[in-house]
Amino acid sequence: MARRHFQKLRVFVVLGTAALMSAAVFFLLFPQRAEQDFSVMQAERLVAELTTQLKEGDLVFRRGRGFWSETFSDRAGSNLSHVGVLVLDQNGWSVVHAEADDLSLIGGVQSTPLVTFLTGTVLRHLRRIQMTDESRSIFVTDIRDHLRRQTPFDTGLSLEDDAQRVYCSELIWASAQKAGVDLARPRELLGKSYITIDDLFFSPLLSVVSVTP
Repeated sequence: MARRHFQKLRVFVVLGTAALMSAAVFFLLFPQRAEQDFSVMQAERLVAELTTQLKEGDLVFRRGRGFWSETFSDRAGSNLSHVGVLVLDQNGWSVVHAEADDLSLIGGVQSTPLVTFLTGTVLRHLRRIQMTDESRSIFVTDIRDHLRRQTPFDTGLSLEDDAQRVYCSELIWASAQKAGVDLARPRELLGKSYITIDDLFFSPLLSVVSVTP
C-alpha cells in the first residue's frame, strides 16, 4: 500500500514539474504586456490624422509582438525594436525597412504600407532627421536604391561591408552617412561595431513629428 502511494506521489511530482517547466517556457517566450495592440482601424485613423505632417525621410519606430521584437525591445532603453523610413509612392505612404523572418533570418530591404507597419504594434514614434533639403533628397534616394536592389538582411550585424547587407538601424545610419549626416557613433562590443535602435532614437539630430498613443 505504501509503495502504491509513493508511486502516485512520484507521478504527481513529475506532472507538476512538467507543468511548471511548460509555464516557465511560455512566459519566457511570450511575456505578458500591459499595452494594447494597435488595430487596423486605429492605424488608419492615425495615418489620416498625420498625413499633412509627414515628409519623405521621416523615421517610424515601433515595437511589435514578434519573438525578436520582444527580445530586442527588452534590451533597449527606448523599449523599441524596429525602425523604417517613410517614402511616398503611388499607393500612398509606405515604410522602407530591413527585416528578416523570425525563424529563417532570411530577408532584406522591403516596403510595407504605413498602416500595415503600425498595425499590431504596442509602441510607435515618428521622428524627423534635422537636415537640409539637399541632404534629405540624397538620404531618400539612397533608401530607395536599397529597396530597388533589395539589399539582403545583415545577419552578421556588421558595419564593415559598406552596406552590402544591412539590418534596420544600419540601413538608416548608412544612408544618412551618404547624405553627410552623422546620426550616431557606432558602439563597440566584443570587437565589433554596431548601430542600435537606441543610438538612432536618442540621436540629438532627431526631432519629434508626433508623439503617438
